[in-house]
Amino acid sequence: MSRIFTSLVCVAGLLSASAIAQDSKAPTTPAAASAPALKHSCKQPDRPNQFASEDQQKAFIKDVDAYRDCLMAFRSEMNTKAKAHVEAANKAIEEFNAFAESLRKK
Repeated sequence: MSRIFTSLVCVAGLLSASAIAQDSKAPTTPAAASAPALKHSCKQPDRPNQFASEDQQKAFIKDVDAYRDCLMAFRSEMNTKAKAHVEAANKAIEEFNAFAESLRKK
């Protein structure tokens, strides 16, 4: 009998949490849909088992360099975005701390 009661309490809690989440006055959080693409579009070159000519080897080395440069640019872009996100998060905490401090002063 107590298991059924516990289950009913859990269900009631979930329903009330759902109602709170749908309440227009409930705090909101940033949407996950605004997350940046976290996958690069760099193409890894195919390495032949054996180079047919010196020109083919030079072309492969050029492709490897382009692949590396693409990945380095991607890393740089992600680091820049990460820095901006950290700064935004810190500003949000500073804003809340200032708000909490104003409540203590009243």
